[in-house]
Amino acid sequence: MSPSHRWWARLVFGIGACGLAIVPTGPSLYRSSTTPPRQHIAFDRDVRGETHIFVMNTDGMHQADLSRAPAAAPAWSSDGTKLAFVSSRATVDVPQLYVMRADGSHQVRLTHDTMHDGNPTWSPDGTRIAFEGENGLFIYTLKTRRTTRLTNDNDAQPAWSPDGTMIAFTRTHDVPSPTNTTGMDQVDELWVVGPDGSGARRLTSPPISFSGPTTTITGKDDFPAWSPDGRSIVFESNRDSNNGIFLMGADGSNIHPLTHPPGIDESPTWSADGATIVFVRTAEPVLSSPDQIYAMSADGSGQRSLTGGTSPAWQPTPVR
Repeated sequence: MSPSHRWWARLVFGIGACGLAIVPTGPSLYRSSTTPPRQHIAFDRDVRGETHIFVMNTDGMHQADLSRAPAAAPAWSSDGTKLAFVSSRATVDVPQLYVMRADGSHQVRLTHDTMHDGNPTWSPDGTRIAFEGENGLFIYTLKTRRTTRLTNDNDAQPAWSPDGTMIAFTRTHDVPSPTNTTGMDQVDELWVVGPDGSGARRLTSPPISFSGPTTTITGKDDFPAWSPDGRSIVFESNRDSNNGIFLMGADGSNIHPLTHPPGIDESPTWSADGATIVFVRTAEPVLSSPDQIYAMSADGSGQRSLTGGTSPAWQPTPVR
């Protein structure tokens, strides 16, 4: 399965899910105005065969089921007050774009299309949400409630830059298979484009093929995430014969690995201050091992497990 659509395999939809618009809110995550505000990490977790969005403190403590209904791929607004996500629930046939408040209330459906919406990302000013759809990237404008096409290629996993001028994403294209002269393989590259569709350019060119421990592997760079200062991009890649977390300059320079897992590291994202990177580690120590959310310092040191789950997203701003 292509990493570009891995989120879809994890989103399981329940027949008894709640309605389309609003889900009742449980106990508040933010206790009182006298309690110092905390930042949280949103993430996906299976609940009785459905994928729900949870939140926890940044140390992995005080976990709560935020969506309490099928939901996946959480993305915080830049002010930390809202989460965009995708869901298929009740009469929704394919994953659509939703938004909810940071406490899980007011879950509202935004898109009403026939394609699979995925991997949302907010513009820094909070007025637009970019997401992946059928054969490209799209932008939903909250004020007009309109969706417009941004790219028209095999593109996925958009990530809006902190200054709002660029969107990083993954572009997949076919290359001749190194092991089958009549077949094709796919390479995933990282690109950037302006939110108006201009200035598209490639940042990375992973190896077309290289020898892994037991097979020949086609290179893939996936899931870019900008550092809060906009100077760096962290991403996942198999370019050194495993699937680890890599770091590079925002212009694609100085690519170097941060992790060297025996299994698979994926879906990296930054803490609000840029000091920490959280990511998903799986297939360690064996292939059947469950996904675990890990944290590490921005230089790759201090790797530690926080909890089981996928699709971590660090809240940009504390909310009381």
